[in-house]
Amino acid sequence: MESSNTSIKTHSQANDSFGCEPNNKPRVLIVDDEMMNLKLFKAYLKKEDYEISTAENGHDAIDMANKNLPDVILLDVMIPGIDGFGVARHLKNASETSNIPIILVTALSGRENRARGLDSGADEFLTKPVKQAELVARVRSMIRLRRFQDQLQGRKTSMVTGDEGENQAYRDQRIPTVLIVEDNLKQASLLEQQLKSEAYVVRHVTNGEIAIQKALDMPVDLVILDVLLPGISGFEVCHIFKNDDRLKDIQVVLHTSLRDLESRVQGASIGADDYLIKPVDIRELKARTKTLLKKKAYIDQLQNKYELAMNQAICDGLTGLYNHNHFSGFLDLEIKRSARHNHFISLFIMDLDNFKSINDTYGHLAGDHVLVQVSNLLKESIREIDFAARYGGEEFAVVMPYTDAEEARIIAERVRATIFEKVKLPKSPRSSLVVSGSIGVSMFPIDGNDKSSLIRKADEMMYLAKQSGKNKVCVSSDFRFSSGSCFR
Repeated sequence: MESSNTSIKTHSQANDSFGCEPNNKPRVLIVDDEMMNLKLFKAYLKKEDYEISTAENGHDAIDMANKNLPDVILLDVMIPGIDGFGVARHLKNASETSNIPIILVTALSGRENRARGLDSGADEFLTKPVKQAELVARVRSMIRLRRFQDQLQGRKTSMVTGDEGENQAYRDQRIPTVLIVEDNLKQASLLEQQLKSEAYVVRHVTNGEIAIQKALDMPVDLVILDVLLPGISGFEVCHIFKNDDRLKDIQVVLHTSLRDLESRVQGASIGADDYLIKPVDIRELKARTKTLLKKKAYIDQLQNKYELAMNQAICDGLTGLYNHNHFSGFLDLEIKRSARHNHFISLFIMDLDNFKSINDTYGHLAGDHVLVQVSNLLKESIREIDFAARYGGEEFAVVMPYTDAEEARIIAERVRATIFEKVKLPKSPRSSLVVSGSIGVSMFPIDGNDKSSLIRKADEMMYLAKQSGKNKVCVSSDFRFSSGSCFR
């Protein structure tokens, strides 16, 4: 293909500026002085497609954490030099590494050691021998938490606010609500007593049906869900939560006396965020609750629940999406952050097809209604970490962090298909117009190392999509020219 040489050249230029091939894989640092353990954990995580590095003592662990800023650290307690507790304490007290999730892994038993690990700042604590399914589930959860933290911090940094009242509203978050679903009243009372000592609103119900209705009727952040319930089981309740758009972001902790691995795997497979084995250690309960509520707060903020209090100067008045100026600032910051952490970003720009004809045929009020519909569907079709903006007129832009070309294509295709299928114009014998969008996708750093280059390439791809018949997605990494058409 004619474009292949160009693509290779551009990719090489990107590599020169990056210093190495950009990598979108989550980074895991494993710290253990036993070579067999290092090999075992690497084998456990092999199928997860992570970038894995290792260290064998506390000093090297701290150095590598500062150098590579991993997404999660698996940290043995009994290591030479600084022990795991000390490493965790050091990293959590340093601003550069304080948000890196740490999973302490040790052969030490006893609740006091577990409590000491959690008190040192570790986010998780696993006891050897560690089961593969449990380790994989914990690492996945911590990586997701890390990426929510990164994205939220990026958006906070790019906010432009000048009103102290608005800033105060931003800081004053709602008190988290914990819902306990437990038919054993003694067990429920113990959980309530421990959690009410924290700054939480705690509610209790005795079966799954009531739990679902409560979560629909009131704000709930976390559910502690007994597995063995009358009526529908905790597994079934969890499945309902995680498959309902209204409930899916609520953090679900399975609470059970079942100790077998199969039950834990079943919980992970249906989307449970964590699990606790009865009888629950108080410090572990509080630590896990705190971590999951933090994660829920990140999700809420990323989904614009906090942005109502922010300066309206960053939002488009008609659609509620971010405006062009804020998009520009955010993309600039995201590129700098991604260059530092060595991962991909994708950008797509979408232009609505035949929009002038829609305005001329149906009027500008109908055109505005189309823009609002498109904006709402756009927000529903992208992920929590993606950033959507009204670029201008009938153009929209989405920044997709940690996203390569294939992932970006899937998201862009979902947006394109949703708009074409769901946005409808009034029926008219005078017009056969439909609403559709042409989308161009570019990727950092392959298509450039700055904002202008990415936007220019996404624009180029978008116009290519229009020339190829409209209502198409063209991705920079794999297009080829043939009579001016876009092919996959």
